Amino acid sequence: PAQAEILHTPEITGRAHQVDAQTLRMGWPGTQLHLDFEGKTLDVTLSDSGKNRWMVLHNGNESVLALKPGKHRYNLVSEAQKGVHQVTLWKRTEGLFGSTIFHQAETDGMFVATKLPKRSLLIVGDSISAGY
Repeated sequence: PAQAEILHTPEITGRAHQVDAQTLRMGWPGTQLHLDFEGKTLDVTLSDSGKNRWMVLHNGNESVLALKPGKHRYNLVSEAQKGVHQVTLWKRTEGLFGSTIFHQAETDGMFVATKLPKRSLLIVGDSISAGY
């Protein structure tokens, strides 16, 4: 079998705290992790209270990842054919549900540079700005 590639520092949009070289803490809603890779599989290792939900966007298709309490490995992509995949995890729950800790992402292929939009819009405000 091929050697797996492990990533500890994904591309991030939003608020996150780099605890150390291999740990990233995310508590704010709307925080995004971008994990683009070429291969067949993608797993992430996350720790959580078990109350958070993340939206997973894989090549334009949406699903919801309901996290379990503790540290767990989650399979996000499992394809029959090797290909280029764009995966974004988007935190759906408020900070009062606790933080999610990102430990690592692992693929059977290789991670590629994430292509982020050149323009962005920053809205500064409280929860009313998020549409609640």
